[in-house]
Amino acid sequence: MRLGGSVMVMPNDIDMLRENGFDVDTALRRVMGKEASYIRILKRFPADGSFEKMKDGLAEKDVKKAFEGAHTLKGISGNMGITAVFAAAQPVVEILRDGSMEGIGPYVQTLETAYTRALNIINEL
Repeated sequence: MRLGGSVMVMPNDIDMLRENGFDVDTALRRVMGKEASYIRILKRFPADGSFEKMKDGLAEKDVKKAFEGAHTLKGISGNMGITAVFAAAQPVVEILRDGSMEGIGPYVQTLETAYTRALNIINEL
């Protein structure tokens, strides 16, 4: 995948991500230690539509659509080292995997909080 564009990594960016619970070291291993590549990929996270797909699926009571969005969000956040989103997505994915939405509300709220916080952190880069 060609990402294009150059990214200036500020000295504090990586430290700031670590301080906010991002698993930077694991994510950097996925990009061969290239901090600029990691930051560039991370900055694309807000444009990913999986969170919205999950929310739309929940609103439409479409378990399959909600599951696909949540599952994709979990995978992407895990690969990018966005630990809080990954952890919060796990119970949502498991409930939806079972074909149910029963009791999912508090887990979705926790996920939404973690997601919003992650977006705010990423937008500071």
